[in-house]
Amino acid sequence: MVAVATDAGDGSRVYVSDDLGESWRRRAELGFTLADLAWVDRLGRPVLLLAGEKGLYELADTEGAIPVQNLVDPAQPDRGFYAIDSFTDVRGQTGVIITAEAAAGVWMSPTAGAPESFKRVRAAGEDIRCLAVQYDGPATYLWLGRAVPEGSGTGCARLRIDDLARTTFDDALMASWEELGTGWGGGSCWGVHVTGDSAYAATQSGGVLRLPLAAGQKRAWDQRDVNCGLPLRDRARFQPVRSVSGALGSDGAPLVLGAGPEGIFRSTDEASTWSTCTARTVDTFITLPPTWLFCSGEHRIEVVRADA
Repeated sequence: MVAVATDAGDGSRVYVSDDLGESWRRRAELGFTLADLAWVDRLGRPVLLLAGEKGLYELADTEGAIPVQNLVDPAQPDRGFYAIDSFTDVRGQTGVIITAEAAAGVWMSPTAGAPESFKRVRAAGEDIRCLAVQYDGPATYLWLGRAVPEGSGTGCARLRIDDLARTTFDDALMASWEELGTGWGGGSCWGVHVTGDSAYAATQSGGVLRLPLAAGQKRAWDQRDVNCGLPLRDRARFQPVRSVSGALGSDGAPLVLGAGPEGIFRSTDEASTWSTCTARTVDTFITLPPTWLFCSGEHRIEVVRADA
């Protein structure tokens, strides 16, 4: 199942597809803007979590269901949220992580986002705009990326979760985040994704940065050359990259995609060089005489004559 949220001007509309995006059904309409969505499985039924500027809501996969508020922070029921993601631990238990607006911290639910199950796992004070999940053998890592008003930024951090049932939500857990800011120079982080043995971050001014994660490699973000193919804002800075994603190809090499104001770009060499996927112009033209047709296979043409 696939879900999308659209901006309707005065709020958001939620559409769901259960045939790989071939057709869509409008499932909900809300009077505020949604920022992120996440699926969870509860008792064998999918539930869609909706995070936005007026709080967290959930939508059951039943006919006629309406969004119901899921209280995260009892002290502020209408607290807004930037990002949400779901994950599974080594025992298959589902957890949910969510980051709040106004630098108000990060919460986690160890029970698939059940109402009133969220616990704070990172203190307030940082503007966290994005989340990601990394699976590495029996370990699950939860990533976050931080935004800054100006300057080079502070990079990312990640938290290791092994067994949700045995996780103690206390000060020790909040202090166990691994800081990953060495070499960072991209300003705000708008997205992070882990593919293979590297993490890739979408940044405000540094393009897409790469962090090696393999054993024995130095944990430092590498910088992009201004001639890498990503669009520039000036001689030294790139246009903002708003999101990043990737996957491993059949040959084991990573394919990384980055999206920004000038479209989608891709890299097949660990973010070193980039090419556009959404060019509006082409430099190759093929022309035919007016009485010719392009032929991609066998065609049948019927000619009908009629008197005027």
